Amino acid sequence: MYDYHQFLVQRLDNNNMWTNPDGTITNPGMIEFGGEVWFCYRAGMRHWEPTDIVIGVMDRKKWLPKKKFNKIKFPELGTRGYTLEDPRLFIYDGRLHISAAIIKYDPATHEIKWIRQCIIEYSTLELKIIQHSEIKQKAEKNWIFFNYDGELYCSYSIFDQRHDVCRVVDNLAYPAYYTSYRCARWQRGNVMRGTSNLVLKDGLLWGVAHTSVDSDWWTTKYSRDLGLVASYLSECSHVVIGKQRSRGTKAIHFQGVFYAMNSKPPFGIVYMQRGGMLAVPDLKTSIGKHVFYPSGLILDGDDWIVAAGINDFKTAILRVPHSKVMEYLFQTSWYP
Repeated sequence: MYDYHQFLVQRLDNNNMWTNPDGTITNPGMIEFGGEVWFCYRAGMRHWEPTDIVIGVMDRKKWLPKKKFNKIKFPELGTRGYTLEDPRLFIYDGRLHISAAIIKYDPATHEIKWIRQCIIEYSTLELKIIQHSEIKQKAEKNWIFFNYDGELYCSYSIFDQRHDVCRVVDNLAYPAYYTSYRCARWQRGNVMRGTSNLVLKDGLLWGVAHTSVDSDWWTTKYSRDLGLVASYLSECSHVVIGKQRSRGTKAIHFQGVFYAMNSKPPFGIVYMQRGGMLAVPDLKTSIGKHVFYPSGLILDGDDWIVAAGINDFKTAILRVPHSKVMEYLFQTSWYP
C-alpha cells in the first residue's frame, strides 16, 4: 500500500486551475489524443447546480494547462432538472468524446430521480443518453467506453469476480460478453465500477479503478504503513465533517487498484491487484471518507500518469512506475 504523495507530481487547486466557488476540482478525465494530453472535469459541486464541463490541453512537463481551458455549458440541462458529474474521456471513430453520469433531479426538493450514462461528442457537443437494454436500475454510471474493430463497447461492470461488456448501438448498451475470473477475494470485492479510461500496453487494455474497505479493517492492516503525520489533517478534514460514506460508525476508504484486460473479445480480466495500491492517508481519530478516485490515465514511457480526485475536494496528478504496479499484480484465470 502506498500513500499517493509518494508519486505526486502536481496538485491541481485554485492556485493553478479554475475551480468551483468552494475551491473544489474533483474526479477529472484525462487521455492522450492527437499528440496532446486532454484533461476535463466538472464545474459544479452539488447535483442540483448548473453543470459546466471544463476541458483543455495539459503541458505534459509541468502538468498544468497549456492555455486557459474551455467551459462547455449545457444551459438546457439545468432548466429541465438535469446535471452532469464524473466526466471521463475516450476516443471513438477518431474523435474525442466525453462520457459522464447524467442525473435527473427534482428542482424543488433536489431529490435524485435517476442516474444514467451519457456520451458527448466533443466537436459537436451532441449529447446522447445511453441505457442498458435489459437492466433497469435507478443508478447506472461509471461505464468505461472503448473502441474495438470500429464498434463502440463499454465495460459495464467489473465487480465480484465477473466482467460484463456491452456493445453500444444508438442509445442502448446490449450485453455482448461475460467472463468470470478467479482471484484472491478481499473485503467487498476487487474492483468497483469507478475507473479510468483504458490504455493499450503490451496487447492488454489497462485501467486504474477504486475499491473500498471499512475503517477498522484499514486501520488494523495499513495505517502504520502509511507513516501518518499531522500535516495530512488539512487534506482530510474538509470531508470528515458532515460528509460520510459509512455503515454504522465505520468510514469507507477508497483506494486505487490497477488491472488489465484482454484487448480482444471476450475481454477477460488478465491481471488484478490484491487490495488497494494507492491511498489517501488515514487519521485514526476521524470518521469520514478518505477517497482516492482515479479517473484519468495515460502512459508516458514506462510510467503511468494518473489523474485522481482526492476526498471529493481536490485533484492530484501522479507518476507511477509500471514496475511498482507489477509488484501488486497477480495473473487471474478467467473463463467465459
